[in-house]
Amino acid sequence: MSMLSPDFTSSAVELAISLGQRNDVMQKYRGIYSRTTASLDDLTMHTESAVAQILGLTEQHTGQTMDVETVLAEQLGKFSDRLETYQPAIDLHDYISDVPDFPKE
Repeated sequence: MSMLSPDFTSSAVELAISLGQRNDVMQKYRGIYSRTTASLDDLTMHTESAVAQILGLTEQHTGQTMDVETVLAEQLGKFSDRLETYQPAIDLHDYISDVPDFPKE
């Protein structure tokens, strides 16, 4: 990931517009809801712009400088710690007997 510099010039309204534009590019890149296409470079550019705006607004409102790599590592760590919580704790063998025509093999 390239080093992103916070964008201190953006407002919340500009961020909302930027996120909408990024979503539009994402749909074009995926080929969904659009007749035109977008490249991975277009998507990367819009994503980096939105993240830079988020970093700038966060620093403006909290006074804390956010480092993307640190934030991602923390969030992924939290998710990994709770991975078992997100997985269903269902044993299908408990429910198979309730289905009379369930294949036995």
